[in-house]
Amino acid sequence: MNLLVSELLTILQEELEAYRQVLLLLTKEREAITDASLDDLLSTNREKETLLLAIEALEIARGLISKKLGDLLGFSPRQITLSFLAQQIEGPMSSKLKDYQQQISSLIGAAAGINRENARLLHHSRNITRQLMAILNSQDKFSPLYLPSGTVRSCLPLKGCNQWQV
Repeated sequence: MNLLVSELLTILQEELEAYRQVLLLLTKEREAITDASLDDLLSTNREKETLLLAIEALEIARGLISKKLGDLLGFSPRQITLSFLAQQIEGPMSSKLKDYQQQISSLIGAAAGINRENARLLHHSRNITRQLMAILNSQDKFSPLYLPSGTVRSCLPLKGCNQWQV
């Protein structure tokens, strides 16, 4: 069982590092959003996708170890949480499991907070873009046309043309 727990600790260390990288990428993403740098945003998204695939692979490996530990302890893999496992074993491995569980949980919470903020920034940016597009579209319909004579000619939709002397 100690060998399995040792393997689990190795996976947890890799997950912890991966979540730290996610946090850095989310911060980098926020900078790309505020700088309006589409290339940086796309690059960061590709990096996040790659990292999330690696995390998924680590989660699968962790699930396989949980199944083996569950079989050894007589519990289902779903019952084998890090907290539960830390209670089942003693010594430094128990405290390491608790420590990893707290650190990973903290990093996931921080990442979720930054991700929510990034989503708000993107939503705000999208709204500003829509407002600017509406202004630009309305300029086409309502902008005056200055004739060479200095007369302003304005044609409003569904109305006749008006002329004013400048």
